[in-house]
Amino acid sequence: MCGCEIEINAMWAVEAITDEQGRKVSYQHPVPFTVQGLEIKNVCADHQSILSQPIDETPFQDFNTDGTLRPQQRGYLKLPIAEPTDAEKLYVGMYSIRGQKFIPDTCECEIYEIVENGVIRAEKHPTQTKKCECHEDDDDQHTEVYKENIEKSKAINAVMEAETKLKAEDIRFSFDEDRNLTLIINDTEVQDITILQDAVDDELGINKVRIM
Repeated sequence: MCGCEIEINAMWAVEAITDEQGRKVSYQHPVPFTVQGLEIKNVCADHQSILSQPIDETPFQDFNTDGTLRPQQRGYLKLPIAEPTDAEKLYVGMYSIRGQKFIPDTCECEIYEIVENGVIRAEKHPTQTKKCECHEDDDDQHTEVYKENIEKSKAINAVMEAETKLKAEDIRFSFDEDRNLTLIINDTEVQDITILQDAVDDELGINKVRIM
């Protein structure tokens, strides 16, 4: 992501989380307090200064109900650390940066993302990034994949706003070989889909999405 590399000896866990955009993503992290060793492989220029600063333990602080600070603080390392190594300083200093994998439901791509201070960006990863056959020519920021995913969500939301009795599970979607989007309404009580088509046209433009 930035050039920093730390080799971590620990037990690892993968869990599903809801990210800052409300999406389900997978997140891999060390099991709390199982880190046995850290070794710096590389430090980028932007984070070199972390090594000359004391560890900021604020993000890990845990408080009693009366507001006093507990001796044991949270984090993947046991804090405080009396004499932290450079690797421990770098590890804790980059704690606000998270890597996650986003697998969209619109294709078979796998997108590795970096989350830093609430901002999400795609980052090419040697093992966690995958482009499906539909998006082999997409850029490394997965611009087309994100666009399709956003437009699909906007189209479904427009349909549900136009017909409030519809739920997300009542609406299926598909893409043709040219990546044109079609929404299929499963609810047989919806008699006039022209109202839904008009709502989607107003949201995304004429002939952008087909309603069936």
